[in-house]
Amino acid sequence: MHAVQFESRSASPSRSLSRGQACVACRQRKIKCDGTRPVCGQCTRARRPQECHFEGVTRSRVQVLEESIQALEARIKELEHEGPGASPSSVYLHPPHASPSTSSFVSPPHSPRALISSNIYGILINVFFENTSALPWFLHDGRVRQALELPDGDIGHPVTVLNTVMLLWGSILHSSISLETIPQSASPPQLLDQALTEVGQALVDASAQHIIQLIQAHVLLAVHLMDIGRYLESRAHVDAAAALSIHVGLHKIRGTLIQVSHGSYLDPINIVLPEPLDAVEEGERIRAFWFALVLDCIYAVVLGVPPLITAAENGDMPVDTPWPLDMTLYQQGQMPPTLRSNGTLRSFFDGTGSVWPWDSTLSQLSGASLLFERSSKLAASWRPDLSNSTAYYAEFLILDQRLNEFEIQLPALSQGAAPQLYLAHSLAYAGRIQLHSMFAQQMPVSRASCLNAARAILNATVTTQVETFVFIDSVIGCVWAAACRVLINEIVTLRNNALERPLLTDVTEEVALIRDLDSLLAFMASLSATSGAMNFHFSRIQQERIVLG
Repeated sequence: MHAVQFESRSASPSRSLSRGQACVACRQRKIKCDGTRPVCGQCTRARRPQECHFEGVTRSRVQVLEESIQALEARIKELEHEGPGASPSSVYLHPPHASPSTSSFVSPPHSPRALISSNIYGILINVFFENTSALPWFLHDGRVRQALELPDGDIGHPVTVLNTVMLLWGSILHSSISLETIPQSASPPQLLDQALTEVGQALVDASAQHIIQLIQAHVLLAVHLMDIGRYLESRAHVDAAAALSIHVGLHKIRGTLIQVSHGSYLDPINIVLPEPLDAVEEGERIRAFWFALVLDCIYAVVLGVPPLITAAENGDMPVDTPWPLDMTLYQQGQMPPTLRSNGTLRSFFDGTGSVWPWDSTLSQLSGASLLFERSSKLAASWRPDLSNSTAYYAEFLILDQRLNEFEIQLPALSQGAAPQLYLAHSLAYAGRIQLHSMFAQQMPVSRASCLNAARAILNATVTTQVETFVFIDSVIGCVWAAACRVLINEIVTLRNNALERPLLTDVTEEVALIRDLDSLLAFMASLSATSGAMNFHFSRIQQERIVLG
């Protein structure tokens, strides 16, 4: 198997240089430069001579090509000295950058900065970073902010589509928290069109870090497209994020098991990322994988399609990546460098839990998403004439127990709780509804389980004051709709029972159920005006409520 490896960045000790003597590439990466010209030692070791240049010094395209050839020749010598038992060779891809004095630092004609004024640009970027906790954002805020200060087209600047998507979300959030108008060029529809145009070109000449940034762009685009009711496009971006995560091995970070290539006439191409520079960069990759998995699981259920990542897990690509931490813990070096992990999802479903002494909000959301998807899948596979109903009930009981354990382990909700923690609670309760839905009409235990979960969803919504969130993923509409239908079915059941033996307790319970139902409908109505996905669910539940009377 051949491995195609994206270029890495390298850091090593170097003598101190006077201000301005380090090459531009090393300064941008914030690593020490030895100042050797025409190509410094850092860029030589990283096999990126074409990116090394010094202020006031330009190199011709011929020089750049000659230096690239020298780096390739050096790599060939390394491969020639590898023993017969060495691991498969890696092919390092170097983007065909032009001379830094020409195109590398020329702003793209349709870059975000060229589309809107610098004042509006700054406002939207600030709004975005002030609200990343409400979004599926996994990159390091400080590093992205610093990279945004670089000129458009610079090798260290974030990939263009990510920059545009950040502005898109800044515009969306700005409209929800401010009455000030923004120009048409910075409106969400305009920025969305621009981002969708850019995303198709983002993989061309992409560096390792740009791959991670592209996954981030796909994730953010998927959430917005779902929110405005463009479901197929949303799922396409989720698929892209999940597929990229698998293709570049984000599901195998810190894995202990070495994949053995079985004898075959095929010679697959394995896309490999270089080792991360530090704990923060590794943390970005880990969090990128888990956010891709969260959307893959949730949107698979909402849209009725199979997920990619858990399907790969059930095949020959198990997930080994450890559970994610909050970004501050990676920054503090809290992830042990010797830690290794394997069978993360298998261990989770088996109930052996996490090896971490911490439980990040993202890990809780990931666990809830997995249980929500697994419960939905198991419920959908139920048939009265199953050939092996014993095995089905055994899996049902195991999953029900796992949901119980997970709900107990979740931190309690309170006013001001993080939107992602609220979503984790809601998805876990929705998973219970999904799991028991097939038996709710026949089994009192399942009926009670569904009702308790529906009311837990309402209680969580009231407790956290969801109406104060600057943003909540519109998939919550699907969860609220499920809870509403449980309440409606319970009301119908009570009314049918009352025809046979009217009881005062049934009347009192019906009043409480109607109150709960209308409360959830009120939450749905408050978001349906701005969310196409929420309006989809609200309009249907509203019709069912009218029929109920």
